[in-house]
Amino acid sequence: MRKVSSFSGALNVRIWWKVKSSNR
Repeated sequence: MRKVSSFSGALNVRIWWKVKSSNR
């Protein structure tokens, strides 16, 4: 279960990074 949380966090970071890059 903790592994799933880590995976979700990584996905969230990727989306946040994409938004930040797009918000350039």
